[in-house]
Amino acid sequence: MSTAQLAYTFTLAYWKQHKQFPKMPIPLFVWKLADSDRDHHLAVSQKFYGDMTQLSAWNAANKNAQSGLAVFAYYYPGSSIRLAHFMGWYPGAEAGQWRNRVRVSNFEVNRTITNWISPLVNIVRCGYLPTSLPFAGNCLQEQNLTIDRWRDV
Repeated sequence: MSTAQLAYTFTLAYWKQHKQFPKMPIPLFVWKLADSDRDHHLAVSQKFYGDMTQLSAWNAANKNAQSGLAVFAYYYPGSSIRLAHFMGWYPGAEAGQWRNRVRVSNFEVNRTITNWISPLVNIVRCGYLPTSLPFAGNCLQEQNLTIDRWRDV
């Protein structure tokens, strides 16, 4: 729930600063699951988590879930095809399947860099750091950059 509240607070700050919505997922609603559903999910999914002693995904998931699990609905104002899809290494993406859907001939390095860096600068101008928990991700990783950043935003 705190993640959704933070996203909502950030979206409002971005709107006040830039008079437009950010080109990133915007939370629409959050539905908190019952504790019994959380407990069932944890019991069923435990076998899928790694359990290395120092970086136990299971321990982290279990700890985070104790405050509750929720379903998030987001709106993304653009294409959801990520750079990682285009590169063929995003989980579930067949190698190159997205390449035929993007006009690579329109690719311009300077425009692309500007369109990927500008949101980062705008996020910082709003007083936020464009990343999540340590090692979880940031807005300039291949799995977070969308192909629509090739066009002017």
